[in-house]
This record gives sequence, C-alpha cells and structure tokens, in this order.
Amino acid sequence: MDAYVKMDFDELKDKKTLIVYYSRNDNIEKIAKSIHKQIGGNLYKLEPQEPYPTNEEEYIKRIKKEKSNDDIIELKKHPSTLDYDVIYVGTPIVAHSSAPVVNSFLRTSKLSDKIVLPFSVFDSKKPIPEGLYRLKRYAGGAITKNILLLDKNKPETYDLEVKSWTSNLHFTRRELKRLNEE
Repeated sequence: MDAYVKMDFDELKDKKTLIVYYSRNDNIEKIAKSIHKQIGGNLYKLEPQEPYPTNEEEYIKRIKKEKSNDDIIELKKHPSTLDYDVIYVGTPIVAHSSAPVVNSFLRTSKLSDKIVLPFSVFDSKKPIPEGLYRLKRYAGGAITKNILLLDKNKPETYDLEVKSWTSNLHFTRRELKRLNEE
C-alpha cells in the first residue's frame, strides 16, 4: 500500500494555481476569494454563454434539463488549464448535484496531470447530495482530493476552514512522483 505524505502548505502555495468557480450567490465566491487570499494564484469566475434565469423556479428547471441531457454548457470564456499545477474548483449544490457549468468546465479541460481540489457549500440541516461526488469523475484522470464542504449558514468560518483544509492535504508518494514527472 502506498504511504500518504502531507504536502507542506508552502509547497502547495509554490504550485501554479488556478481557482475557478461558479457562484449564483456569494457563498462560493467568498470561499474562492478566501483560497485566493491564502494560496494566491489566479481567480476565475465561470459564466455560461447563455446566462441563467434570475427566477429561481426557471433556474432550477433549466439546471435539471441540462443535467438530464448531460449537456456540455458553453462558457463565455474557457480558462486554459495548461499552465497550472493545482486547480481549485468551486460549485454550488444545484438540484442535488454540482452545477452543470462547472461539470462542463471539468469535462472540457485537460486535467490528467493536475491536482483538482473541489469545494462547495451545503445546508447542515440537509444530507449531502451524492451527485456532488461526480466532480471526481468529471475531472478526468486528475489527482483529486476530498471535497471541501462548508456550511452555508456559517460564512464566518470560511477562512479558518479553508486554511485547515489546504494545510492538511495528503498525497500518496505515487501521486507526488506523477506530479513531479509531468
């Protein structure tokens, strides 16, 4: 069995970092900015080519349609991942899953030689939807770690939780070797 090695926080900060996120409200954006403040890197908000409706009922209806069709959502601009080692990916939970615009970004990006670190918010009064874990599948061969899930009702804890999460990432020796070879 491959032993796990903790990646030093400063070592993680030294990696070329991209933080991409989709945020309908402020929660995901707050987490993305907290990661950016602590790690650095480039911050990028994903936006669909065709904006989502502002009406909540119409928004959910469109999301459910996109999910059921497994659509690739056209983005206004698709950030290149080629120059990055670590990609933080933020998504709200929408209709019991990650946002289709985020799934599309993952599915259409070259990520096989990257570390992908997903983050989201949840309502602590509800169960965590299984569909959120599809993010790992969409990351296509990337080294993925457990998703950071923060309580949407406690935004005052985001900075501390992000610091704890990024300070305690563990990788197998094989994963670190793969990252250093590519």
